[in-house]
Amino acid sequence: MMKTQITKKATLWLLLGLAMALIVAACGTDSDDGGTGGSGDASEEFNIATYNAGLAQGFVDLATERAPLVFDAVGDLAVDVVAVQEVWTPEDVAALEAATADSFGNSFFLDPQPDDPDAAAADDDTPPCSLDESKPLEDCARLECDGVADDQLSNCVLTSCGDEFSATCEECQTCLAANIGGSLDDILDACTKKGGGSAFAYGGAFGIGLLSAEPFVEQDSLVLESSLTRRAVLHVQIDDPVLGTVNIFNTHLTANLDLSDPPVPYPSDGSWSAEQAAQIETAHSWIDERTSDDEVTIFVGDMNNSPEGEQYSSETPDNYELLVEGDWVDAYVDDPDAECTYCNANLLVGIDGGTGPMLDHVLVENFDGDIAVKRILTEPVDLQTDDGTAITTNLSDHYGLEATLTPG
Repeated sequence: MMKTQITKKATLWLLLGLAMALIVAACGTDSDDGGTGGSGDASEEFNIATYNAGLAQGFVDLATERAPLVFDAVGDLAVDVVAVQEVWTPEDVAALEAATADSFGNSFFLDPQPDDPDAAAADDDTPPCSLDESKPLEDCARLECDGVADDQLSNCVLTSCGDEFSATCEECQTCLAANIGGSLDDILDACTKKGGGSAFAYGGAFGIGLLSAEPFVEQDSLVLESSLTRRAVLHVQIDDPVLGTVNIFNTHLTANLDLSDPPVPYPSDGSWSAEQAAQIETAHSWIDERTSDDEVTIFVGDMNNSPEGEQYSSETPDNYELLVEGDWVDAYVDDPDAECTYCNANLLVGIDGGTGPMLDHVLVENFDGDIAVKRILTEPVDLQTDDGTAITTNLSDHYGLEATLTPG
């Protein structure tokens, strides 16, 4: 009798153990997904994030101090692909790739292209800034921005010396803007000499990249016509177990600098808005050439345009309409609860009142299913400056977006 009871008990525990093993196996893909799959089952959805890291030294405050925190935050994203913008320097690109290698073993960045063939061919002995016109700006900058770090210099000069900046000629203003990121001495030295220093900011870097947990089947790029800052579109194709062939395009379009304070004059005939519109049309044509109707296509990035919404403001809205022409779906804009991504309340933006535009977008084409998009990387962080000052700020002047695509 005792032998029979032990046998029954052992059998019961064996059945319970088998049941638990089956449950664990069924649920395992939810948590052990190697950094992919977002918040759901990796076998049922595809996740992609876009994030402007705001590591524009000389333009966005605290770029150097924020960089390590940004890289760790990107590496912690539970998505399949991350598209990044404003990672400008080779050092920052290498640090980002190293920090995210465990989550995203595949990356694609363009090498800088500093030369402007048209500028190189020009034969002009006149420097962009004359010593006479740059002297008031220099005097103001040395008085008001003495001791300011290079990555905060641009904001300081535009805030404290806006009148002196605006008093310089258009060629001088263009040169000053193209050489941001250096010290005041470096910028003035470059722009008061023949050649005008760099033709493009950050040595011709594009600042955009793609990180993926899955290998790239194909990758290519298109350089766009641009002024002051290099612009391009990156393209990768992956074979995803959920969606099949997926084409992903990442870009950072020209900003409308007419809206900056003070405005930056366009360096030739045309306008910043027109340059952005031309980039959109060129990008769409190029995307059409590289995709087919049976392949999911995703176009993401900082588009520097925004429609009007209840909880965000518009910026160059006509170009947004051009951006979504055709069959593109912008699921976040379609969400009545959608909010700004470049927000006045962001501690790195720091504008009192209003909301701010939605400049970052995830556009999807040729997909039959549900698309859910949410803001990410919105929480403030604490850091220390080189002199030991404790500061609470945001990771970037932009918030990111994460899209989850679930087939219907």
